[in-house]
Amino acid sequence: MDDSPETRQRLSDRIEEKQSALRSYLERLRPRRHKLTEFSVVGSVLAALFTAGPAFGGTGFTASIQSMFSLDDASMVWRVLCLGAVILSVGAGLATNFANSQALAEKVTAAETASRSWKDCNCPWASAT
Repeated sequence: MDDSPETRQRLSDRIEEKQSALRSYLERLRPRRHKLTEFSVVGSVLAALFTAGPAFGGTGFTASIQSMFSLDDASMVWRVLCLGAVILSVGAGLATNFANSQALAEKVTAAETASRSWKDCNCPWASAT
């Protein structure tokens, strides 16, 4: 390998380009991973809450919700809560599946590891610039 200053500078420039590309990639990928994870967790919790009220409160819970919203039929409370729980549960499952099928966590980890290894490099040609 040529050990001239020009070669070292080209190599250093190439490393900087790769680091910049990694930073850009991580800036795009991290928020997507966080949004999918947050949606999955919040959707699961809300689905559980929608079903917990009727499960623990029974007819007293549905009667109070029915009177609170001036509904004619108590079954409307059950239907709305169950539909909401189904929608949230399916959405949470899809978010989890999408995050896993895209392997977002693994991609972020690999990019972070590559970025760190470039920064921590003790190569003699890297320190010459």
